[in-house]
Amino acid sequence: MGILLDPKIRDNALLPIFVVVVLTSMIRSSLMILFKSDPKVDVKEVKTQSMLGRCKMLRAASHFLTEKAFKSRKAYFVKKDVGVLVKSVPKAKDPMEALSGGSDPMAAMGMMKGQMVFMVSQGLLAYWVSHLFSGFLVAKTPFPLTFQFKGMLQRGVEVTSLEPGYVSSLCWYMFVMMSSHSLIGLVQSFFTKSDVEAEDPMMAMMGTMGGAPMMPGGGPDPAKTYKAEQDNLEMILHEFVLENVETELWRKWKNQIPHLEQSFPVLLLVLLRLDEAHLNQLDTVLHSLATDGMGVVPTDTQNAYVTAMSSKRGTQRIYNIKGVADQRKPLSLLCSDLSMASRYCDMTAIPRRWFQALKTCLPGPYTFILRASAEVPRVVLEHKAHSKIWKRREVGIRVPDHPVVKHLVQDLDAPLLSSSAPADAWDIWEQHKSKLDFVVAAPAEDWQEIQEGASTVLDLTMEEPVLRRQGLGDVSAFEGVIEASVAS
Repeated sequence: MGILLDPKIRDNALLPIFVVVVLTSMIRSSLMILFKSDPKVDVKEVKTQSMLGRCKMLRAASHFLTEKAFKSRKAYFVKKDVGVLVKSVPKAKDPMEALSGGSDPMAAMGMMKGQMVFMVSQGLLAYWVSHLFSGFLVAKTPFPLTFQFKGMLQRGVEVTSLEPGYVSSLCWYMFVMMSSHSLIGLVQSFFTKSDVEAEDPMMAMMGTMGGAPMMPGGGPDPAKTYKAEQDNLEMILHEFVLENVETELWRKWKNQIPHLEQSFPVLLLVLLRLDEAHLNQLDTVLHSLATDGMGVVPTDTQNAYVTAMSSKRGTQRIYNIKGVADQRKPLSLLCSDLSMASRYCDMTAIPRRWFQALKTCLPGPYTFILRASAEVPRVVLEHKAHSKIWKRREVGIRVPDHPVVKHLVQDLDAPLLSSSAPADAWDIWEQHKSKLDFVVAAPAEDWQEIQEGASTVLDLTMEEPVLRRQGLGDVSAFEGVIEASVAS
């Protein structure tokens, strides 16, 4: 059976029920917030839980802290006799006191007030709707429904032949009451910070059901909890995962875009002084070297093109910028001291007197040709295009007496592969800045007069020392030095 609803029903029944229910719910939610009592807070308990939470956060995020930062925070909690977890252990509550304490009666009173407001308001609204709009059909769904929905939508109108899509006034009231709390929260949010749960009638009805009170107890022993947290902090293995994050990110970008370096300007770093504070500005150069970068640094003789020892791409770029067609021309290793040089050379293959002479000459303006050890990468000893034809067994070693080289090599903990750049840093910058990643320009120190000239090249792979090139270094410490022309 179909029924046509009069538009006056919409104006005199549907909308008034909606408006009255929404406004009543807003007033009720405000009263419930007003009657709500704030629970008493145990300050000591809050401090304890907060500190335990900080310990858990420290353990969970320790890998984002540096070694120094993690150790200082760990000492704050677990250091012997002064750590917070050691000296500030709270006493356990007396079980009898916990049993007799119970809950806060004022909190229960506030809950009862809120439930009373909800019950009275809902009772009055239900009576108003059922008395004033009894038997009204106020709406019809725009889609057909099955007969199972009649009991849900047509309470108060018992007509068996009526289509199930019609909605009675009582069901409309229930629908508005159950679904309007989000709308009420939205409206009240424009005026005040409201509690959404306070406007939810389902939450309020669940509150009226109550429940069996929980048996009070003493809770966990604080001493055991502190001890467990202390043990957890002691056993943690710290590892700083952001140690080389800039390098890893730079390498990732370069792998994704092979010619990424062309999009960035070359770094020109001018060091006004060679003290520790100014040498720390070389961090950008270190990151570039760690990602196949190639550039120019000063030495105790001439400037030098340098790249990482294991960088095939950097090695190729040095050959290209120098215009060397024959890639058999060797590149030297810049080391920080003789100890590092010994890792990449077979020092047992030279006489003891030569080793003593090396200790006398280094650091200094020398390039010593020595037998390579197994630590030297293949990129230094051979080129993949000619590896089946030739392979080096010797390597050139330099230990320059210059703070910039020492700082870079010590931080990388590996030698730099180098070749001489016989020009001023500014001239190199103007001529080759599109082919370089960095250029470091540094003044000569007060105690060291750096002369323009090449290093002395001395071959120690023969039976006698062979002078391949006379440079700034004096070879008088080596007995029986032979000129290269005589040796050949």
